[in-house]
Amino acid sequence: IYEEVQPFVLRHFRVDSTRQALWGHSIGGLLVLRSMYRDPGRFSTYLIASPTINPAVLTDEPAFLTYAAGRVARGEPAPRVLITAGGDEQPPGRPLAYRVVDDAARLAERLRAGAPGLAVERVVFPGEGHLTAAVLSLVRSIQFAWPRGP
Repeated sequence: IYEEVQPFVLRHFRVDSTRQALWGHSIGGLLVLRSMYRDPGRFSTYLIASPTINPAVLTDEPAFLTYAAGRVARGEPAPRVLITAGGDEQPPGRPLAYRVVDDAARLAERLRAGAPGLAVERVVFPGEGHLTAAVLSLVRSIQFAWPRGP
């Protein structure tokens, strides 16, 4: 992403470097989370859709929270984060490898608590499964990343 995709986009399109976003769904959501934690200055907005959160990635969370809290305290723009999931991605009573809805909720709570003032929004799409939530997330992510003016 940093070595090929982002440079390609910057070379071929007019881009406001202060308003770049990264979106990913499922394992792609995990990639976005990892990017946010490991290199938070690369994008201004992180759009995490139905993430399958591997606990190993969470080891970088404290450093990100320190970074984000510092930016907020200095009055600098902090990364914006949208976390989405489909309401039916975690059916009750079924054993699942990942608890997408619960994990997304806990992630949003930790980000809000660890860096007060950080813009974190969480959206659950009722009645939607893993695939349909991706489409809805993409639409909602565009609205979140580049909101229309007044």
